[in-house]
Amino acid sequence: MLTKIKVAIFVLILIASPIKSALGQDYADSAALSITKEYLKEVVKELTAPSLKGRATGSAEMAQARSTVISRLFQSNANTFGSSYASGFYFYSEREEKMLLGVNLIGIIRADSSVTSPKNIIIGANYDSRGEINSQIYPGADNNASGVAAMLSICNAASQMKQKGEGLKSNIWFVAFDAHNSSMEGARYFLNNSGLKAEEISLMINLSQVGTTLSPPKEAKTEKLIPKNYLCFMGESNREREFYNLLKECNNRSSNPLVLENTFETSPLFYGLFYPMCDQILFKSENIPSVLITSGIHKYTNNPSDDFKVINFNALTERCRLLFKTVWSFANKE
Repeated sequence: MLTKIKVAIFVLILIASPIKSALGQDYADSAALSITKEYLKEVVKELTAPSLKGRATGSAEMAQARSTVISRLFQSNANTFGSSYASGFYFYSEREEKMLLGVNLIGIIRADSSVTSPKNIIIGANYDSRGEINSQIYPGADNNASGVAAMLSICNAASQMKQKGEGLKSNIWFVAFDAHNSSMEGARYFLNNSGLKAEEISLMINLSQVGTTLSPPKEAKTEKLIPKNYLCFMGESNREREFYNLLKECNNRSSNPLVLENTFETSPLFYGLFYPMCDQILFKSENIPSVLITSGIHKYTNNPSDDFKVINFNALTERCRLLFKTVWSFANKE
């Protein structure tokens, strides 16, 4: 009799496991749909407002940009970093020839309390732009209000999963870096002052210029431009490829899959130049697995015409939904 009961319990466990997995996937799909074009538009519009004068690090206008990011982290019920979302630091700016105040903004969706020694995933996006140069404002819509909007939308969706009681095995840090345009001082400060050891970080994901369809990849054989929505991935280590494989799996389950570019066979120069220019390179230099997600550079990059109108919000919405589902799956891997 006891043996029969044990067998029955074992069978129930086997049945329940795929059901729970399927339900978790359904919840993730539902949370992904909460990422809307309207949300992304609102964030980008606020960050590119003329009153911000291009979001130059150390400017008085950056307080307004910080308010945009902090309010979204608060609405998402993200945990603060210590007692605040803001993490300030001073550095010497060679361009300005003076000390400037930079402020990183950090929210954390924490792993379940039952998880001992959880790993940490860092999702970063710089929120500063070039400011005003020669009386011209650089709004920085794609570079990088788009990345910040994407990061915040993923944070909001992850928070919804937690509120539904879905388990989370890793801490997910959402970091808006300041001073990217000042030798990446914000990312450097976070790396040295987050309290995290390199071995405690399972992956750093940098979102940089993810909002346009102006630089589609080419088919390797024909070199014809791919007309569909796409997303570019840069990363080569085993852990980085693990994330890419999950990205492919989640993409293949989508009713409207994106074209994923990760080889850059037709544009190795772009890979070689762009990857070292972005914040994840500092994490990579500390042997932390680090990937760059982008839709590429284009004629508006670092230009006063990089404004709200260059963003393809339909494409950005689909990219954010895919990235959220991938991040959630990666965060819950054994």
